[in-house]
Amino acid sequence: MDGPVVIDGYIIGYEAPVHPQKFTAPEVIVPGQQYRKLFGLMRIGRLELLLPAASNGGLMVLLYFGLERAAGRTNPELDHLGLAAAIGLVVVLAGGLTLYGLALNDVVDTRWDRAFRPDRPLAAGRVATTTALTLAVCSLLGALLAAVLLGQVAALLCVVAAAGILFYNIVGKFLPAVGIVTLGLIRAVTMFAANPAAGFAWPILLMMVHVIFCAAVGYALDAKRPRMTGRDWLGISGGVMFWTLALTVAGDVFLGPLAAVGVFVILAWRLLRGRTRSLRSSRAAGVTFIRVAMLWLIVYDVMWLLAADLLVYGVSLAVACTVTALVWLVIEHSAGVERAQYTVTPNAPSGEHL
Repeated sequence: MDGPVVIDGYIIGYEAPVHPQKFTAPEVIVPGQQYRKLFGLMRIGRLELLLPAASNGGLMVLLYFGLERAAGRTNPELDHLGLAAAIGLVVVLAGGLTLYGLALNDVVDTRWDRAFRPDRPLAAGRVATTTALTLAVCSLLGALLAAVLLGQVAALLCVVAAAGILFYNIVGKFLPAVGIVTLGLIRAVTMFAANPAAGFAWPILLMMVHVIFCAAVGYALDAKRPRMTGRDWLGISGGVMFWTLALTVAGDVFLGPLAAVGVFVILAWRLLRGRTRSLRSSRAAGVTFIRVAMLWLIVYDVMWLLAADLLVYGVSLAVACTVTALVWLVIEHSAGVERAQYTVTPNAPSGEHL
């Protein structure tokens, strides 16, 4: 108790009041921890999806300046912008649409991820839902602004692609055949937005078919719900045939990209051989397959440019993509960001898609 201190009848002082105080442990700062939320956004924007989208868009611009303009197919907007500015705007357009789709996908799948994919940024709490939505809106606005600068037709195609992404995340992912074909069409529309005046559609056709085929294989390997049926495979085949006829134009067949297709088929066979005997190994193989398949789109881009005798453009694109990938991976590693892993949950419903 508070009061005087008495010794031998003399008051020599007073006790100081003692009040319990809450002890607060000093905060331990882990190197890079203050940046975790920022780098959590890197898990939303996956390298294997962002980089090929930007590369595919850049291919259309490079083909225009290196091949199509000389053949008499003109695009006044691209001519006015010049090569460097056009490449920059197309990268923003394609990257913005892709990031918009990825952020929207994570928001829509948050509840599923909390149950089956707790390592995802939103499910783990590293990124707030409002932050992901803000990222999606800002990415879409950036893509639209870039499309407007590329011309009215490009802006219209950007809106169509954005609507397709919204349709896929709300409806398409629950209808396997519809959703998988939608993914291929989104890629085709985005590439056309880079150069709406393109008269050389073979690169777009190759990328579209590749995305559809690989999305279907990845869906089956991951045992997503609803399961793929014979009707779904028939619908996917019909969609590929229809849009192939719709996009095909007369033109030369370049051997370089066809050789890249053959190499990918062999690579995919080697990758998947003997790894589909169990659900765990099948899903692990599916993750690796999708990453390799999407990054292989960059190989197609480079091969198209080399086959068209655009050596400088082809080498420049390969170097730019390689440097970007290395910088991205170094940042991820320094921030302690782990690559996404799939957990095996029996009878898990459909979740994350391309």
